[in-house]
Amino acid sequence: MKARWSIGVTLAVLAALTTSSCSPPPSPIPPGDPNGYATITERNKLCGFSFEYRTYYETEGVDRNLIDYSIPGVAVYFLAPSEPLSMLMPGSSAAPRTVAGSMVPAHIEFRVYDPRGRDGAAGVAPPDDRDSSMRLAHDLRSQGTSKNFKLLERTTANVSGIEAQIIYYQVDSYEFAPKGSYPRLRYIRAAYWDDGGLIWMLTATSVASSEDALVDQTNADFEHILQTFKILK
Repeated sequence: MKARWSIGVTLAVLAALTTSSCSPPPSPIPPGDPNGYATITERNKLCGFSFEYRTYYETEGVDRNLIDYSIPGVAVYFLAPSEPLSMLMPGSSAAPRTVAGSMVPAHIEFRVYDPRGRDGAAGVAPPDDRDSSMRLAHDLRSQGTSKNFKLLERTTANVSGIEAQIIYYQVDSYEFAPKGSYPRLRYIRAAYWDDGGLIWMLTATSVASSEDALVDQTNADFEHILQTFKILK
């Protein structure tokens, strides 16, 4: 099975609306002190890394389920505490009905994967996904189809002694959300870099208005991870 690491698909899964009848996912490391920090350290057959994250987020730690895929990788997901949401849904009559649900207003995702494939076989990864520059260009093309896409910033940063490319942009919110029940835009900041033949990515998403303090805080949490990030050899 070949895998395409898609930011769009991942974001839709992580921030999907859930009705009150759904059971919450397991959370081995639940949110803690919103002003505190914890460190994740990982060493496996693919890579090694460590970084600090704000304990405001819920995380299940390092996901190693993908390490034996045809394109091996690992990931870490961080979810902000969910917020209640009332959604107006079409009813059987002209009057809409209100459904209680919830939303994840912000999340951060770290991924590292080997585009060469499990056995280093050529041609495993898609032709536009062979290094971090190609991956960044692919994601911009994909997200650029959004009606309200706007590239807000493009710069570089030093991550564990390696130059990473940083992009910051806005896109439309989730199209399946009922009109008026969900913030209109998503703000996404993403970092891409290469090391050891692997593609490394960090993505932070906030679903809010541009004036919302959540956007600034999510961006600050993204920067803290980058500043404390260490590649372990």
